[in-house]
Amino acid sequence: MILDNVNNLSNVLNVPVYAMVLLGIVPTIATIVSFGRHVLGFKSFSIYVPIITSIVFLDLGLVYGLVVASIVLFTTLITRRLLIKFRMHYFVRISFIYTIVCFLLFGVLVTLSFFSYGELLNFKPLFPVILLVTLVEEYFNSVVKDGENKVMLMFLETLGISTLSYFIISSAFFTSVILNNLWLLLLLFPINIALAGWEGLRFSELSRFKSVILNEMNAIEAEADTKKEKKK
Repeated sequence: MILDNVNNLSNVLNVPVYAMVLLGIVPTIATIVSFGRHVLGFKSFSIYVPIITSIVFLDLGLVYGLVVASIVLFTTLITRRLLIKFRMHYFVRISFIYTIVCFLLFGVLVTLSFFSYGELLNFKPLFPVILLVTLVEEYFNSVVKDGENKVMLMFLETLGISTLSYFIISSAFFTSVILNNLWLLLLLFPINIALAGWEGLRFSELSRFKSVILNEMNAIEAEADTKKEKKK
């Protein structure tokens, strides 16, 4: 019944069903990333990285996606260290890293096949893996700008947001919304409007400034007590 409704809507609008689903997934993940950054205080990479990573998780599976994403990041970091002593143009350096990442992924597949673990990393379809490889330049630029330690933290928090997004967009509830109640995606507009006006502390800042907040609260209470005593 649900599929019939979607097919009817798809025929009326002359838009493929997969396009409707994809266009529902992208703004949902973007909203989750915005919430994670501005309310929870996650310091992920640019909004593009969590969106791509979440979609790849949906296609490859969470475990396979985490493995490939980690290989891409660590290969980028190691290759950058190896090439840092050599003078070369920016695009040549990035091209080297792309090449090494791809050869390493191929080597992992070949190695696993010898140990009868060929199904461990199922790269079919190949396109989602290529999407993760395209994040090399984003990782490289972040390392140059912020350093490896901060990039590692950003990577872990990006994986956290991407994993949360994966569980949401792969849930039966989300599928039902897309297939049966597409109009509910309009709720993303008021959610983003609320996030745009968010001026409160992020959750990650509450623990960092806990002592300051407590001191301010104690000062306010002490001032209130002093005023009461003066009135008496």
